[in-house]
Amino acid sequence: MTSDAGTQARILVGAGCFADARTAMRIAQHILADLPGFLGGLLVEDEEFLTACPSPNQRVVSASGAQFLVPSPMQVRTMMKADAEAFRQLLASLAASSVSKWTFERRQGELVESALGIGRGWDVLIVGYREINPVPGRVIALLSGRVEGGNTLEIAHALARRLNTETSVFVIDADQPKGIGQDESNAQVFHTVDAAVGQLARTNARVVVIDMARGPIKSAGQIRVLLEASRCPVVILNSGAGERALKHSVQIPHPPKAEFDGNEG
Repeated sequence: MTSDAGTQARILVGAGCFADARTAMRIAQHILADLPGFLGGLLVEDEEFLTACPSPNQRVVSASGAQFLVPSPMQVRTMMKADAEAFRQLLASLAASSVSKWTFERRQGELVESALGIGRGWDVLIVGYREINPVPGRVIALLSGRVEGGNTLEIAHALARRLNTETSVFVIDADQPKGIGQDESNAQVFHTVDAAVGQLARTNARVVVIDMARGPIKSAGQIRVLLEASRCPVVILNSGAGERALKHSVQIPHPPKAEFDGNEG
C-alpha cells in the first residue's frame, strides 16, 4: 500500500452490528498504519428484522426444549442504539490513534447495497463480518485473469504481513493470468466464480480483497455470497464500479474533506 507524498486513503467500514464492525475496523487499522487518511463508519440496521419483531412477552422454544423470552421491539431498538454508540466510539478511538479524520452514519436498509451506494467515491470499502474462527486464517486475493490485478495483490500482501499470515491468490477464468508475479505461481485457477466461492467456503480466510472495477465480483448479490462463503470481512476496491441497482431516491454523501466530522448521521 504505497502512495505519493500527501496522499490520504479514504476508508469506509460498513457493518450490520458492532460485532461485525469490530472485525472490519481491525483491518482498517492495518491499512491506515501504512497510509493515514479519512475513516468512515456506516451502521446499517435491518429494518425488516425490526418490523418482524414479535409482540412483547412472546416465548420461543429451542430444539432442546428450552424456552426463551423474545426481545420486544423497544428492547431491540435499545440494543441497536448501544451497537451504534459502541461502533462510533471505536471509530473515534481508531481515528485518534492514526491521526485520521472520521465520520459516522447510521441508517436502515440492506447492508451490502447501502455500503456500495455510500462507498462510491471512497478509496476502500470494508464490509464487516464477525470473527467466528479462533484460528487465524489467510488473506485471500480474488482476481480475474482477464485484466491486470491493479492494487489487489499489493493490499493483500501488505495485510498479510500486518496480520502475520499468508496470502492465497484465487484467479477466475484465466489460462495465462495477467498481472501475477512469479511469486504468485502457486495461484489457484478456477473456471467460474462459483468454483472459487466453493473453495473459499472450505478455506479458513481472515479477509478477502477484491476490485470491483476489474472483477470477477461485480454485483451486490455476489458480495453477499462472498461474505457468507468466506465468513470474514471483504475489502472492496473501486466499489463504485460494480453493477448496482441503487434507488434514485437515496442521497449519497460525499467522503469527508479536510474538516473534522464527528457527528452521528
